[in-house]
Amino acid sequence: MKRVILSIILASQLPLISCQSKPILPNSQVAGVKRVVSGQSLDVVVGGSLYRLRLEGIKIPPSLPPSQKKEAQQFLFLLLTDNSRHTLDSVRVTVEADFNHKEKFGRGYVWYNGQMLNEKMLEEGWAVVSLDYTLGQYDQLLLNAQNYARVMEKGIWDTGFSSQR
Repeated sequence: MKRVILSIILASQLPLISCQSKPILPNSQVAGVKRVVSGQSLDVVVGGSLYRLRLEGIKIPPSLPPSQKKEAQQFLFLLLTDNSRHTLDSVRVTVEADFNHKEKFGRGYVWYNGQMLNEKMLEEGWAVVSLDYTLGQYDQLLLNAQNYARVMEKGIWDTGFSSQR
């Protein structure tokens, strides 16, 4: 019963969530995807330059076994290639990031086919929220996506997840 009530509450919030899942910074750019490095990082080409981009606001828990980290990477790859119907080098994404700001991890938000990949990784339970380096504009969206995965017991939130592998 508790799960049904929580599902109804979360479902009622989904229209609000999807309204927020669009780039809001004017400096978003189209990028080509060269490689899915991990479940939280991509190599992208912007303006002829190659950048390693970490999906902002999320992280793959370091405690996950390597096989589950590989599954998160595979999920992101399949999402970008439409279940391998397209080659990765033909994929174009919209990236909201500051490529002039150099830091250890170039972080940003990435959209593909109208959905934010950062949010999708959380919503499917492949990552957890990490708000340490965000500017705040999508924090609630990311938290809602994680809560949805947790309530629906998706991915790492599935109580049988680790025992199934």
